[in-house]
Amino acid sequence: MRFLGRMQTSQWTLLISCLMFVASIWFVLVSAQNPASDGPPAAAPEASVRELMTGLVAPAATTVYRSVGYVVSMEGEKETSPQTEAEWDAIAGSAASIAEAGVLLKASGRDGFNDAEGWQKFAQDMIDASLISRAAAVKRDKQALFASGEALNESCEGCHSAYDME
Repeated sequence: MRFLGRMQTSQWTLLISCLMFVASIWFVLVSAQNPASDGPPAAAPEASVRELMTGLVAPAATTVYRSVGYVVSMEGEKETSPQTEAEWDAIAGSAASIAEAGVLLKASGRDGFNDAEGWQKFAQDMIDASLISRAAAVKRDKQALFASGEALNESCEGCHSAYDME
């Protein structure tokens, strides 16, 4: 009889373990179907689209655009590029700021065009392009950073041509 008692305890342990496993799978599936990002923003947007553009995007984009380039003059061709770790970090930070601004532009409740499907796409294009610039800066890759400027510029130009920003 003693052997049977141990079997019953083992069986109960197995049953409880199985139930816990099934419950944990259920929680994972339920949370995957209801992502937290579907809810309202943590706080209502404060800045207008114009304020985000002039205060955050434009200065950060200028930093990225001017970070790598070529100047041709009578003296010849001169390459400009980041020379110090601090300069590279500032470029990476500026690119990250552009990505964050894109997230802010997509936030519901912001005055402007943010409910339009095209607006969401343009904001995502800006995020994607700026993350390419950021990755290039983190890798300290001058050629990749230079090339990333084209995608970033295209994301800006596409949106500005679709929506009157003046």
